Amino acid sequence: MISETRLLCAAALLMIAAFVTGCGEKTVEAPNVSKLEASQNCIDCHQGKISPVTGRAITEEWRLSAHNTRNKAGCADCHEPASGHPDNCNRCHGLYVPKTKGYEIGVSRNPDKDGKCSKCHTRYGGFGMSEFDGITSNTQIEHFNNITSPANASGSLSGYPASFVSSQNVNSCRNCHNPHDTSSQMRQLREWARSGKGNIYAKPWTQYDFKTRGTPTPGASPANSYGDDCVRCHTTTGFVNFVTSGFKSIAPSDSYGTVYPKISPDKTKETLGCRACHDDGAGNAYSYKVRRVPQVTAYYNYSINSRLGATNNKIRQIVPKTYPDVSSSNVCVACHVGREVGELIRITSPFTNFSSIGFINSHYLTAGATIFRAGGFHFYTSQAKYANKPFYLHDQIGIADKNKTGNDGPCITCHIGQDGEYKRHTFLPTDRTGSLVAKACVKCHDPATSPSSSAMNGTVIEEERAGFNAALAVLAKSLKDKGIVFTDGYPYFGTSASPLKNWRKFTGGYGSGLVPAAGNIQAGALTMGAAFNLNMLVHDYGAFAHNRFYVKRLIYDAIDWIQDGVMGNGIEAGVASLKDDPSLFVLSKDGTVFKIDSATKSLAISYLQGTSANPSGTGGIRP
Repeated sequence: MISETRLLCAAALLMIAAFVTGCGEKTVEAPNVSKLEASQNCIDCHQGKISPVTGRAITEEWRLSAHNTRNKAGCADCHEPASGHPDNCNRCHGLYVPKTKGYEIGVSRNPDKDGKCSKCHTRYGGFGMSEFDGITSNTQIEHFNNITSPANASGSLSGYPASFVSSQNVNSCRNCHNPHDTSSQMRQLREWARSGKGNIYAKPWTQYDFKTRGTPTPGASPANSYGDDCVRCHTTTGFVNFVTSGFKSIAPSDSYGTVYPKISPDKTKETLGCRACHDDGAGNAYSYKVRRVPQVTAYYNYSINSRLGATNNKIRQIVPKTYPDVSSSNVCVACHVGREVGELIRITSPFTNFSSIGFINSHYLTAGATIFRAGGFHFYTSQAKYANKPFYLHDQIGIADKNKTGNDGPCITCHIGQDGEYKRHTFLPTDRTGSLVAKACVKCHDPATSPSSSAMNGTVIEEERAGFNAALAVLAKSLKDKGIVFTDGYPYFGTSASPLKNWRKFTGGYGSGLVPAAGNIQAGALTMGAAFNLNMLVHDYGAFAHNRFYVKRLIYDAIDWIQDGVMGNGIEAGVASLKDDPSLFVLSKDGTVFKIDSATKSLAISYLQGTSANPSGTGGIRP
């Protein structure tokens, strides 16, 4: 007869064997055992473990993920413990002092870093089609691309698509995904993937190989450099380097050290990924905390090789602008304030031959500079003309909870929203129908409680957009009639073979003389300034909402100058005399056709002047 002691020992051995099997590799699982069942012993042992990034129990995070809910992957599939794991029962059942090395048998403590995610998720499989918000996308193509050679015969990488997985985040899936709970943030990830920041074909990520377009010179920064610095806003890695270096690093982020115009062997390009905007202070993005960026000072650098006709004197100008500290929205301001400002045109006027100078380009998406009245070309030296209306508060949104708008600053408050309210990653305050206006604009502009001049709903927003577009069409037509033709693409005026450099095409009779009403600035500078305002506002798609009164002043003054070369004459007669132009230009972003007809001219005037024909324009500038 077997003794009682031997039976107890045998039972104990069976229990240990069962425990080890439960933590073992998936290859030793019993048939038809679910991932949850196979992981149960691991869960029992590790259930008290808290993620240092999210502050939640790791085992509970895994339970929420599709790895569990869809029976896709258990603990062992990722961590790959050897059959002898754990090698010390006291690790769970008593005092345990780990050795410095080898204190546990064969387990991947960081499967992501160890490349375990690629066991299932590769460019060849492990992804599917995703339908969200009416858009279907191939997540495998978005994460990877299979092009391994330059996109054209010249070796240029222009137009080559970006991807979510680049050379900069190999074995770093956690740059976007919580490694244990891969599912709870899926809605936000899908919204991001369908936004401009996640669009692998969007020009901000594909127009050039931006990771090579930086300035590697030691000590070079926007405060003193005239070299390339595209990398700081057009790649995730470059942006992180920029904002974590006190806005100093503009070095290329290419892993091979390639600097434009050389062609990089690395064929991957980055979108603006999660870790650009999210960081917990310890380098972890999947906490989804907003990265803390200090108050932003932008340096608008410009270099020309023309001084009153001489071509051998290099003139360099820097206009620094320190923007208000807008809390979490500093992360947005760092890039969305333009590359040049209208003030550069004014300060270069005394040194510049405006019959031979290339167009100074504002760049795109300059919302921050619009909100804080820093971007446009000002035709008058008196800043009172460009002052905000007393009731303008967009620059105060999300600042110290003023007007009960939270503490995240204007960009995040309006374009993303607050936790528990309408947080989203489309970065759009409204969809095309205006249905989200009730959660963004209406938070402050509620038609039920606001005066008629500030009430907002989807209809009013679209009225403002239409008036804004009409006013831009009138400005473009006014320039065109003076021989200054705008196109929605570089070099914006003229052609790539023959860019416009003679801004004295129209000077209102001043020639190379100065215009007293504009502060004794060259007439050619005013003409370029009118073109600058058009280009900047055409590419700040929401300018009509960002700062509608400032925007109206910029457009009105530009039209006022370009029509007759005299400031203060008014624009009504000149606008009425414009001839119809059925296809003035087409906005490449969404195919909007800018045209001139009687309806466009009438709408432009009512938008700018705030006449009763357009109730939403009752705050017009009325000079």
